[in-house]
Amino acid sequence: MCSRSGCARRACRGRGTCSSPASAALRCPAVPSLPSRERYTSDLPTDAFWKHLRELGGVPDELFEYEDLKTFFERVLRADFTVLGSCTYTPSAPLDCPVTAMTGDAEGLTDADVEAWQRETTAPLTRHRFAGDHFFIRAHWPGIGRVITSGLAAC
Repeated sequence: MCSRSGCARRACRGRGTCSSPASAALRCPAVPSLPSRERYTSDLPTDAFWKHLRELGGVPDELFEYEDLKTFFERVLRADFTVLGSCTYTPSAPLDCPVTAMTGDAEGLTDADVEAWQRETTAPLTRHRFAGDHFFIRAHWPGIGRVITSGLAAC
């Protein structure tokens, strides 16, 4: 899975083996040409930062019981959000391969958010919505595997 629409193509190009991937399966909350919804998360005060993470889900409740672990992981998580928030989009030609966008039905994305991926490819966009929030992938590995396998088989 790829967090930017052009990364698979850049990886292939770097190896000199192809000009575009055969298919791209994306687990991305928003189209790369739009600013990340999380671009200011790393700047939140500590209490607001942890409240936001709890709302996103994916952080075990037990972590909130141990201040020393929260302190340790806060640095790591803030670094992740800093990178996510600082990514800049460089326009380039759309991919010429099918794109499959996978999202959770409870992560707050609109149809327009997901459909915006069509701008990133000249081929068809396929959408798959799974039950769950931002971390739906934890409960749906088999289904995600079938989506990816199906996409590759169609190439």
